[in-house]
Amino acid sequence: MQMRKTNSAVIKLLKLAGPLTPVLLFSAFSGVMSSLSVTAIFMLGCYGIEKLMYGSPLILWSVFGGMLVLALIRGVFRYTEQYTGHYVAFRLLAELRNHVFAALRRLAPAKMDAKNSGELVSTVTSDIELIEVFYAHTIGPVLIGVTVSTVMTSVLWMMHPIFGMIGLLAYLTLGFVIPIINYQLEKDKGTALRKLAGQFHHLQLDVFSGIRDLRLFGRKKVYEQKIADMERELNQEEIELGKNAFFLRGLGESGLLLFTFAIIFAGTILVSSGTLIGSTVLYAAIALFASSAPVLALNQLGNGLIPAFAACRRVVQLIEEPPAVQEAAGGYEPSTFEDLELGQVDFGYNDQPEILKAIDLHLEEGKRIGLSGASGSGKSTLLKLMMRFWDPTHGEVTLNGAPMTLIQTRALRAIEGASLQDAFLFNQSIADNIRIGNPDATDEEVATAAEQVNLKQMIDTLPHGFETKVGELGDRLSTGERQRLALARLFVRDSDLILLDEPTSNVDRLNERIILRSIDERFDGKSMLIVSHRRSALNHADAVYALEQGTLKKIR
Repeated sequence: MQMRKTNSAVIKLLKLAGPLTPVLLFSAFSGVMSSLSVTAIFMLGCYGIEKLMYGSPLILWSVFGGMLVLALIRGVFRYTEQYTGHYVAFRLLAELRNHVFAALRRLAPAKMDAKNSGELVSTVTSDIELIEVFYAHTIGPVLIGVTVSTVMTSVLWMMHPIFGMIGLLAYLTLGFVIPIINYQLEKDKGTALRKLAGQFHHLQLDVFSGIRDLRLFGRKKVYEQKIADMERELNQEEIELGKNAFFLRGLGESGLLLFTFAIIFAGTILVSSGTLIGSTVLYAAIALFASSAPVLALNQLGNGLIPAFAACRRVVQLIEEPPAVQEAAGGYEPSTFEDLELGQVDFGYNDQPEILKAIDLHLEEGKRIGLSGASGSGKSTLLKLMMRFWDPTHGEVTLNGAPMTLIQTRALRAIEGASLQDAFLFNQSIADNIRIGNPDATDEEVATAAEQVNLKQMIDTLPHGFETKVGELGDRLSTGERQRLALARLFVRDSDLILLDEPTSNVDRLNERIILRSIDERFDGKSMLIVSHRRSALNHADAVYALEQGTLKKIR
């Protein structure tokens, strides 16, 4: 099964290289010419020695001149091979990154909630970098190795069929049999290594994000030890692969010496029988030995490809993963909000038990609904269904009477405005973070929004005012300030349907009164759903419902 997945991933990556095939072939041609030039230099040197032994020293000048020309040819073709090979590799890696980030955009936000952030970081960084081995150091070298082996087998065959058979056996053994056996024996280690690398990145992200809490509770050394232990395990896996690489190198070079000796041994017999002259044996041995570099490179490929193929599988799996919510590109495109209705909606995340059961809820234009319930009861999940981050397991969500699955996502986002409990702040200026809600908001609108959430006075005290950066995850601001800053995004956005998830959970009573009054004024006449534990926030709703054990009950 894993082999089929690898083959499928490799085929897809090869298809991606299709438009750059001419450049790739030119790179392989340059590599072939470079390798054959090296072989020709050795054989020309052998010819010079032969002539010198037979008393023709003057011919050495011609030999030296020929070797110099061949060396220049080798240098030019070696450079073009490396340049074009890496040009193809980095062009394709850029294209692959585009595919990966397109997949992430397609999968977000639903499936991103369930994904391991460390695994994702590992996939979009180190996994893609490993695929460079496949593009730059696999496709070209394989073409070069096959071509050079074919040419040199023909050359050896012309010297004598026995030499040709020994050469063919040598090339097949060193460039095909050994790498295949190595891959079969070590492929599981490559998969385990990439998985372990993803877990290691996830642990690092957790520790870096939570270092303040770890210090506060005296757990810093415990997690430092966890990182050290996992790093040691990761290093050990890499060392094992490295040991295998050195073993393969030794095996390949030993095999080359054995096959070279086989040509000399067979040649000695042929010379003794009068079939060949001694110089032919020397040429054959030199030809095999000097042309071995491309084949020995293939011998080393198997070990390098083990983690590269594992990376290929992970990247292709991410690219091809279906989104939890299918976009309705040519669907209904409403321009205003009339009503939103949930009819007998059930929902559960993946294989987990259902969180929501038989939910019926109708939000009319201009009305406000409050929603309360214990933590984990499904309030935020209900909002995500309204925003179509997920689709119901059963039942239907409709907007303006049309099924949500038939509504264009862009139109839905234009109608809805939401402030979620876990809103993300970028390490940009305060003004830029507010403009996430509306990129075209003027400075005056941004300042007004900040004032409406009672942030402007604090911002005015900052040295750079609205241009002050909020830090990673907004850590230069307090929890309440972060929540109010995220809420300000709604105030610069003109939406018909307002969805609020615990809008005042992290603010004090004074700020809560200011914010709730601003919400009443700014969104007067708008349709609204307010999720909150606080009665003060729910009092601003026309009707209040409670979620209890996955079911909805009207309490006011």
